[in-house]
Amino acid sequence: MLVTTLKRESVPGTDMAIFPHGDGNEAGGALVRRGGKPSATGTLVYLDAKGDLDAAIARAEKAAGKLAVPKTDIGKDGAFAVVVDTEGNAVGLHVHRA
Repeated sequence: MLVTTLKRESVPGTDMAIFPHGDGNEAGGALVRRGGKPSATGTLVYLDAKGDLDAAIARAEKAAGKLAVPKTDIGKDGAFAVVVDTEGNAVGLHVHRA
Protein backbone atom coordinates (compact mmCIF):
# COMPACT_ATOMS: atom_id res chain seq x y z
CA MET A 1 0.00 0.00 0.00
CA LEU A 2 1.32 3.40 -1.02
CA VAL A 3 0.87 6.16 1.54
CA THR A 4 1.59 9.80 0.80
CA THR A 5 1.03 13.12 2.48
CA LEU A 6 -0.91 15.74 0.57
CA LYS A 7 0.30 19.33 0.72
CA ARG A 8 -2.44 21.76 1.76
CA GLU A 9 -2.63 25.02 -0.15
CA SER A 10 -5.14 27.79 -0.38
CA VAL A 11 -5.77 30.53 -2.90
CA PRO A 12 -8.55 33.08 -2.34
CA GLY A 13 -11.79 31.12 -2.13
CA THR A 14 -10.26 27.70 -2.85
CA ASP A 15 -8.76 25.11 -0.50
CA MET A 16 -6.62 22.38 -2.10
CA ALA A 17 -4.76 19.20 -1.21
CA ILE A 18 -1.87 18.72 -3.67
CA PHE A 19 -0.55 15.26 -4.60
CA PRO A 20 3.28 15.32 -4.60
CA HIS A 21 5.03 14.38 -7.84
CA GLY A 22 8.61 14.10 -9.04
CA ASP A 23 10.94 15.86 -6.62
CA GLY A 24 7.98 16.94 -4.50
CA ASN A 25 7.85 20.49 -5.88
CA GLU A 26 5.38 19.77 -8.67
CA ALA A 27 1.78 18.69 -8.34
CA GLY A 28 0.79 15.29 -9.72
CA GLY A 29 -2.81 16.25 -9.14
CA ALA A 30 -5.00 17.93 -6.55
CA LEU A 31 -8.26 17.67 -4.68
CA VAL A 32 -10.07 21.00 -4.64
CA ARG A 33 -12.89 21.80 -2.23
CA ARG A 34 -15.50 24.04 -3.73
CA GLY A 35 -19.22 24.35 -4.13
CA GLY A 36 -21.27 25.25 -7.15
CA LYS A 37 -20.39 24.60 -10.76
CA PRO A 38 -18.63 22.86 -12.44
CA SER A 39 -18.51 20.43 -9.51
CA ALA A 40 -22.09 20.32 -8.25
CA THR A 41 -21.02 19.35 -4.74
CA GLY A 42 -17.90 18.19 -2.99
CA THR A 43 -14.40 17.81 -4.30
CA LEU A 44 -13.13 18.51 -7.80
CA VAL A 45 -10.15 16.33 -8.73
CA TYR A 46 -7.41 17.96 -10.82
CA LEU A 47 -5.01 15.84 -12.86
CA ASP A 48 -1.69 16.78 -14.44
CA ALA A 49 -2.12 17.17 -18.21
CA LYS A 50 1.59 16.34 -18.69
CA GLY A 51 2.51 19.64 -20.31
CA ASP A 52 -0.13 19.65 -23.08
CA LEU A 53 -3.46 20.94 -21.85
CA ASP A 54 -4.79 21.49 -25.37
CA ALA A 55 -4.20 17.82 -26.27
CA ALA A 56 -5.85 16.63 -23.03
CA ILE A 57 -8.91 18.79 -23.75
CA ALA A 58 -9.07 17.48 -27.33
CA ARG A 59 -8.93 13.85 -26.09
CA ALA A 60 -11.76 14.51 -23.63
CA GLU A 61 -13.90 16.12 -26.33
CA LYS A 62 -13.14 13.28 -28.78
CA ALA A 63 -14.46 10.86 -26.12
CA ALA A 64 -17.73 12.87 -25.93
CA GLY A 65 -16.67 14.96 -22.91
CA LYS A 66 -17.73 18.58 -22.67
CA LEU A 67 -15.57 21.56 -21.81
CA ALA A 68 -17.06 23.17 -18.67
CA VAL A 69 -14.28 25.70 -18.01
CA PRO A 70 -12.08 26.66 -20.96
CA LYS A 71 -8.29 26.79 -20.77
CA THR A 72 -7.56 29.47 -18.20
CA ASP A 73 -4.15 31.02 -17.57
CA ILE A 74 -3.33 31.25 -13.85
CA GLY A 75 -0.04 33.10 -14.14
CA LYS A 76 3.12 31.55 -12.68
CA ASP A 77 1.18 28.41 -11.70
CA GLY A 78 0.32 27.49 -15.32
CA ALA A 79 -3.14 26.90 -16.76
CA PHE A 80 -6.18 24.75 -16.13
CA ALA A 81 -9.46 23.64 -17.67
CA VAL A 82 -12.38 21.57 -16.46
CA VAL A 83 -14.04 18.85 -18.54
CA VAL A 84 -17.22 16.90 -17.82
CA ASP A 85 -17.40 13.24 -18.84
CA THR A 86 -20.42 11.49 -20.37
CA GLU A 87 -21.72 10.59 -16.89
CA GLY A 88 -21.58 14.18 -15.62
CA ASN A 89 -18.36 13.92 -13.59
CA ALA A 90 -16.24 17.08 -13.64
CA VAL A 91 -12.45 16.65 -13.82
CA GLY A 92 -9.93 19.46 -13.67
CA LEU A 93 -6.85 19.38 -15.91
CA HIS A 94 -3.72 21.39 -15.08
CA VAL A 95 -0.35 22.17 -16.66
CA HIS A 96 2.62 23.91 -15.07
CA ARG A 97 4.20 26.99 -16.59
CA ALA A 98 7.06 25.87 -18.82
